[in-house]
Amino acid sequence: MTRRAQPLLLLLATLLAAGPAAARDGQALFAERCQACHTVQDAPAAERWRVAFTQQGPSLAGAGSKFNPAWLVAWLQQPGSLHGGSYPYFRWVQRTPEGDRLPTRAFEHLALNAEEAQAAATYLGTLQAELQAFPPQPALAANTTRVLYDKVAACSGCHSPDAAAPRTGPLLSNAGQRLNPAWVDAFLHDPQQLGTVNMPKARLRMDQVAALAQYVLNPPPAEPASPAQAPAAGTPPKALDASAPRGALVYRVVCSQCHGVDGDGRGINARFLSVEPRNHRGPEMDKLSDEHLYRVIRYGGTAVDKSALMPSWASVLNDAEIQDVIAYLKTLRQRTD
Repeated sequence: MTRRAQPLLLLLATLLAAGPAAARDGQALFAERCQACHTVQDAPAAERWRVAFTQQGPSLAGAGSKFNPAWLVAWLQQPGSLHGGSYPYFRWVQRTPEGDRLPTRAFEHLALNAEEAQAAATYLGTLQAELQAFPPQPALAANTTRVLYDKVAACSGCHSPDAAAPRTGPLLSNAGQRLNPAWVDAFLHDPQQLGTVNMPKARLRMDQVAALAQYVLNPPPAEPASPAQAPAAGTPPKALDASAPRGALVYRVVCSQCHGVDGDGRGINARFLSVEPRNHRGPEMDKLSDEHLYRVIRYGGTAVDKSALMPSWASVLNDAEIQDVIAYLKTLRQRTD
C-alpha cells in the first residue's frame, strides 16, 4: 500500500464507521456553530476578493481531501493556531519602525466534545475536491530541495517553522500529521485549482514540486529557537473595508504580505526574504510604465530582470484585476500617512 493511499483509506473507514447520520448531524452542527466564520463553497469569481477580505476563517471547501481525519477529530477537540493566532494576517498586521509585524495573540476557536468533533469531521470528510494524480518522481538531493524551499519557491518567506515569528502562511511543522499527501502534491502544482487566492502557482518542474511536497510533509528537525524578543509597539494600518476599490483589496490580501500594508516594501514577510521587496511609494515608481508593472505582476520578477522571489500572479489575477492593482499602485505615491 502506498503512503498516499493510507489517508484516503482512513477517511473512507471513518465515514463508513460514522455513517450518513453522523454526516447529517455534522452538517447541522457546522451550520449552527461554524459557518459564521467558515465557508464550504468557493466564492463567485466576481466576489472573491471581497469574500477573501471579509472572511473570518479559512474556507473548508474540499476539506475532506485536505485533512487527515484522525488529526481533524483531535484538533476540533483541542484547537490550536496554525497561523500564530493572527489569521488573517492583513486584519491583525501592525506597522512598526522595523516594518510590518504580526502580534502574538491568544488563539480563539470553539472546542467540540468527542461526539461533536467526530460528527463535524465526518461531514467535512464528505467535502471532496478533485485531486489530479501525478506519477512518482525521482528524489532530489536534500540540499537541492532546501534551496528550492528557501530561495527558488521562497516557501520560507511565508511559512514559519514555529509560532514565535508568525508569517502570512500557515505553520508547516505538523503538516505531515495534518495534510493528505495527495492534496499537498495537487496544491503545490496548482493552488488555484483548490481555491486559494494568496499563493501563486510556482514555475517548477514536476520533480521539484514532488521534492517540495516531501519536504513539507517530512521537514528536517527544527533548529533550537532563539530567545523570543518582545515585538515593537505598533499601530494599525489605514482602515480599509470591503467597499474599497478591488485593486486596494487585492493589494491588501496579496501584495501586502511582502510589500507592506502601506506599500513601503516592509511587509510581514519581507525580513525573511533574501531580496528586499520594492518600495511602492518610492520615487523610482514614477519611472515604471504601466506595461512594466503589468509584466512584473503577471509574469514575475524575472520578466523584467528582477528577482525570482517576485512570483508570477498570472494563476491568481486576471487582466482586469492586474489593471486594478496598477491603478492602486499609483495612489500609493500620493499618500503621506
